[in-house]
Amino acid sequence: MVRGLLLALMLGLTPLLAHAAVPSCAVTSRDLSPMTEVLEDPQGVLTPDAALHAADWTPASVRTLQPGYSASVWWLRIRLRNPSHTACSAWLLAGPAQLHDVRAFLPRPAGGWTEKVAGAGHPLAAWSVPVRQPVFPLVLPDDGDSTVLLRISSPGRRMAFTPQLWSEHAFERAAVFESLVDGAVFGAMLLLVCFGVALGRVFRRPRLIYLALAVLSYTIYVAVLYNYGYVHLWPGNGAFNNWLTRCAVAMTFFAGNLYFCDVFRVARLHRGFGRAFAAFRFAYLLLALASPWIEPGLWQLMVHRIDRVAVLLFIVVLVIQWRRRALGWFPPTLLALGLMEPLMRAAYRVGLHTFYTADNHLFSVTVLPGGVILIATLISQIAKARRNELRAKAALERKRETDRIRLEQLVSLRTGQLQQALRARSGLLARIGHDLRAPLAAMLDSARQWQAGVDSKDFPRAIERSARQQMELIDELVEFSRDELAELELVEAPGYLHSFLHDVADQAQRDAARRGNRFECRLDPRLPHVVVADFRRLRQVLANLLGNAAKFTRDGRIEFAVDVQPAPAPDQVRLRVTVRDNGIGIAPDDRARLLLPFTRGSNALGHEGSGLGLSIVAQLLQLMGSALQIDAAPGGGSRFSFELHLSLAGEEAIEAGTDLPAGTVDGGGRVVLVVDDQVQNRELLCDLLDGSGFVALAAADGHAALRLLHEKEVALVLTDQRMDGLDGWGLLAAVRRQWPSLPVVLCSAAPPQRPVGFDSALSFDDCLLKPVASSELLVRVDALAAKLAIDGQGDKESSRARAAGSARRSQGGAGHGDTDG
Repeated sequence: MVRGLLLALMLGLTPLLAHAAVPSCAVTSRDLSPMTEVLEDPQGVLTPDAALHAADWTPASVRTLQPGYSASVWWLRIRLRNPSHTACSAWLLAGPAQLHDVRAFLPRPAGGWTEKVAGAGHPLAAWSVPVRQPVFPLVLPDDGDSTVLLRISSPGRRMAFTPQLWSEHAFERAAVFESLVDGAVFGAMLLLVCFGVALGRVFRRPRLIYLALAVLSYTIYVAVLYNYGYVHLWPGNGAFNNWLTRCAVAMTFFAGNLYFCDVFRVARLHRGFGRAFAAFRFAYLLLALASPWIEPGLWQLMVHRIDRVAVLLFIVVLVIQWRRRALGWFPPTLLALGLMEPLMRAAYRVGLHTFYTADNHLFSVTVLPGGVILIATLISQIAKARRNELRAKAALERKRETDRIRLEQLVSLRTGQLQQALRARSGLLARIGHDLRAPLAAMLDSARQWQAGVDSKDFPRAIERSARQQMELIDELVEFSRDELAELELVEAPGYLHSFLHDVADQAQRDAARRGNRFECRLDPRLPHVVVADFRRLRQVLANLLGNAAKFTRDGRIEFAVDVQPAPAPDQVRLRVTVRDNGIGIAPDDRARLLLPFTRGSNALGHEGSGLGLSIVAQLLQLMGSALQIDAAPGGGSRFSFELHLSLAGEEAIEAGTDLPAGTVDGGGRVVLVVDDQVQNRELLCDLLDGSGFVALAAADGHAALRLLHEKEVALVLTDQRMDGLDGWGLLAAVRRQWPSLPVVLCSAAPPQRPVGFDSALSFDDCLLKPVASSELLVRVDALAAKLAIDGQGDKESSRARAAGSARRSQGGAGHGDTDG
């Protein structure tokens, strides 16, 4: 990059040093605006003579010397006078370097005009002086006046006329100074661009990269516009110079659009804004690619119209963000800097100030605002990154301090828990002797008395009771000692709710009867058939509660109730489980304490136990998202209750399985009709029956079953209760009407639920709750089918007699008909 700058600098100085002869009579520099007149030629058809004698010349002013973007040809008529007695040589500067086509017409002594050209619209070899600015050498005659005509045309570019008269030596010195300053600024801008791209990638700030690319494109555009490339790198290649100028402008707008979109946070607004700005960027790229085939004036008009619409849209975005208070001070400041250039141009045109960058000959003055914005953005982004880093460090320190405090608290908590566990283990070891020795001593005492021949006591029952108590105690101690509850994870699976609750109730019934208690089970008829739960842990909870109720109640009443409550979602069920007894009860002060391990009520000293049952229940219910409530039952005793939220499931979600030992039942080829709307259940039952010697037929509903009954001779019907179409109860009624002796067995997920208004005399021959054990199902089916085979012998004889009588009546009817005929 440095070598390129030095080469460009040397190429720029070479044509200037070739004109070392400086006339002593010339002034250093002089502004020719007061003696200049301006003429606009819209069609561009005037000749020098026609332009010289035209009547539309106007004195030069700020507006006429700054026509801006114009497709017209402009003529400048400059009247010069040399008051000295010797001829004087000078250089006439027409304007800044971006003027495309500049022609100077100098009068000849013999008449006519001498034409000299400059600007990128002409080959470099045709220029009067091969420097990047349109300058023409003049010879002013002594004691005489001269009129010089300048014809300027620059379509698609902003025009500014600055007619000045320079001495050759002064112009060369000024050109050397400008080249040095421009080279230094160009190198500084390249360094800033590289620095901005590098920092943007390091700090992950895309706006730095966008702005750096925009500044680079604008710097290249201005350097090409000021003829540095045309004069020093590709002399005379005007087409490439024009294409590169337009491409650099389009890429400047493209990268600037990205930068402004990031600064104004357009992505956080509606997607329409982002799509609109993306369309602008796409339009800039199209203009850059199609610039060689677009007229200069039209191309410049399209670019600036698109850019103005984009600026207006940016202002709309700024207003929206400002009203939301989502922006700081930087975006408005940036927009103000972007609007400063057109405001300065407007102020210059109305005469508010006399300096304007468009007529300056230093391209560095033009690119410095972009460099200032880039530097400001670099500083702000580096400062922001530094603030973010400091905040991140502070947050990290706070997090470390919080983690340290939390760790100390956790260590303290775990230490307390460990000490509590050690105390609990010490208490366990202190009581384990009594808890384990008491049942053993009772069994030994009963065994000795039995061997001694004492017959006043049921010793086998006493030994069994003591052994059961010891087994329960060992199970509870092992469960607690290996800390399963602390690391327990529920294993949930779909299962039949009715069968589970009936099984729990049967076990509780036996425990209650052993102690002389009356057991009542009340299940809500709205209970769902299949739910998802950890049935093993739920059985443990219910067994502990029902076992405690039986333990602390003598000759009383124990009630087990499961009710359905309103559920929060249609695919869930909320169950309220209640265990109520009229036993010894629990003191109010003991209710919270009983949930701790190895804690017993103040009135439970005369009963066996270790104080772990309710603690295990409380921890299991907490894992299930519930809590145990302990209250006093009306009329005395205790009431334990909790609520469960369970997900509903279908029977098809239950994994199939059988537990049948081979060769238990022989079906003997008897036909059994299986009616179930679940394909999985039908296939399981049919495979089970077929494997045991039965012949299984399958039907999806009651209508299909009736059709098979008319076609096949069936020994038994095994049906579900709820089915689409004709359900189990409807099928039962139809079978009883047509085949009264045919056994119908209900195999359902719920107990029999007779429809409203159904005949109370109709009932199934047997009822099995799913999941029914395979051996039990086969034994009951075999028993009912065998009974039908025995009872059906007399039915067959009666059927044959009725059939023969019907045949005889048919024949007699036919004969009578013939006689009548």
